[in-house]
Amino acid sequence: MLAMPTTHALAEKQAVGWEDLVNETFILTATGAGPEVLAYLQRRSAEIGSRLNVVTHEVNREDLVHLVTMGFGVTLLGESTVDALVPGAVVRPLRDPVEKIPTSAMWARHNVNPALKKFLRLASNRASRSKG
Repeated sequence: MLAMPTTHALAEKQAVGWEDLVNETFILTATGAGPEVLAYLQRRSAEIGSRLNVVTHEVNREDLVHLVTMGFGVTLLGESTVDALVPGAVVRPLRDPVEKIPTSAMWARHNVNPALKKFLRLASNRASRSKG
């Protein structure tokens, strides 16, 4: 999913194609999934024959979305993070088939937080659906 400010020219589209993005600045976090997303953008850039402008920031994912709302650029988000958008941001699906970017998570076995159990159940269900 592509996240952009609600005022962005592409925000009115139902879906966005890579041809719409050749002049955009992609902003990424330098940590977390940032390096995987950067590798993905580099592959897409080679496939479309245009060098995409990518800037990384030392921020977490939530702060990255705030930078999007302030007009620093657009970013890619996984479907699971779309519900956590802040006011001023909108997401649109990419028209072209998009490869899945691998993600991993770790937790402490002794963590009894009920939210963790719910998260693990959700992640397991999503993983099962994507395999089928």
